[in-house]
This record gives sequence, structure tokens and C-alpha cells, in this order.
Amino acid sequence: LFSIEVTTMYFSVRSYWRGFFAACCGAITIRLLRGFVVQTEVTVNAFFQTSFAPDAFVVNEIPLFIVLGIFCGGMGAMYISLYRRVVLFLRNNKYAKKVFQQHWIVYPVFVSLIFSIISFPHGLGRFSTGRFVFSIVCMTLPVPSGVFMPIFVLGAAIGRLMGEIVAIALPLGLIEGINIYPGVYAVVGAASFSASVTHTVSVSVMIFEITGQLHYILPVMVKLLI
Repeated sequence: LFSIEVTTMYFSVRSYWRGFFAACCGAITIRLLRGFVVQTEVTVNAFFQTSFAPDAFVVNEIPLFIVLGIFCGGMGAMYISLYRRVVLFLRNNKYAKKVFQQHWIVYPVFVSLIFSIISFPHGLGRFSTGRFVFSIVCMTLPVPSGVFMPIFVLGAAIGRLMGEIVAIALPLGLIEGINIYPGVYAVVGAASFSASVTHTVSVSVMIFEITGQLHYILPVMVKLLI
């Protein structure tokens, strides 16, 4: 589903069954390998298991989720725009082309050193800022790397930061007796930012499969629609 949404303009329908077969083979292989390495009989479980209570959020928090969705949508648009500018700059810059052709290892080493210096020590604010900028740059490195997980983690960091701020501002929660769970904001933020960058809705299904819970299906769907 995700691959079809991402490549909706040029996806070959005849390749659908091939992609489905490859996905099934990959899922079966990783489950078997995980059971062999972890030494457990339970192979079908979430990769990032969460333990949110059924009442981890209240309906009164929906406006906060809407605000977070709008913010993540704007950040996603900015992310795509900056990535396009960086790619065009590297393509049109003669010095950058020379470095890539003759000394390609210099660029990855330089980016790695700068990112390590800026992002240390760790903190949500510094992590979010550094990851937002350098994940764009890292996608242009001449090394194999992924795209989905960096934006997924970045969205989780943004959501977690907002959740921590709300939890500090409202220590008793919006309703007395029900606390604010920053982890829920992290999950919803990850879904929202990933959907805004990739322009897909199937991210919600991936979120539920990764975390293994459906308790926050309402805020996730609300933010995806926004």
C-alpha cells in the first residue's frame, strides 16, 4: 500500500503482485530471524512495543493533536522545499561536482563530524533541529541510506517535545485524574510528519503495526487528514 501511494504517478500495476510477494517473503524472513536471534516462540509482535493505557488520551486533547498536525504539515512542506533546494544546489555547483567525482569520501566524513558536534549533548530541541537539517543533507550523501525512518524519528521527536511541554504546562491533565502521556504525542507526531513528507495515508497502518496498539487510532487519523 505504501509503495503504491508513494509511486502513484508511475507505479506499474503488473508489478503489484511482485511487490506483494516480495513483502511477504521479507516479512517471513525477518520474523524467523528475529525468533532465532531473540530465542522466543513469539515471532509476530510489534518491533517497538508500546504499553499505552486505553485512556492514554481524552477527547479534549483533540484540539492539541490538530495543532500538532498543522505544525507537522507545515514542517513537512518546508522539509521537501529545503531538500529540493539542496539537491539543485549540489547538481549545479561545479565545486560540489568535483568533490563528488574525485574525493567523494570527504563529503560524508565532513557531514558526519558536523552533525555529531552539533547534536551532542542529546536533547529533544537540539535533536529535532539537528535531525531536521542534517537528515536532508544526509539524503544527498553517496552512501546507501533510508528515507522513511529519519523522517519517522524526526516526527516522533517533534511530537514528544510538544507532549513534554503540554505535560509540564498541564501537570493535572485536561481532565483531573487523567495525565498527559507525551509518548502518545510522539507516536502521533511521527505519523503526521511522515504522512506530510511522503503524502501517504497508509502510514497510519504502518504506525499501528510498528507499535502494536490501536488505542490512539482517533488522533492518528485526525492528524493524517489534516
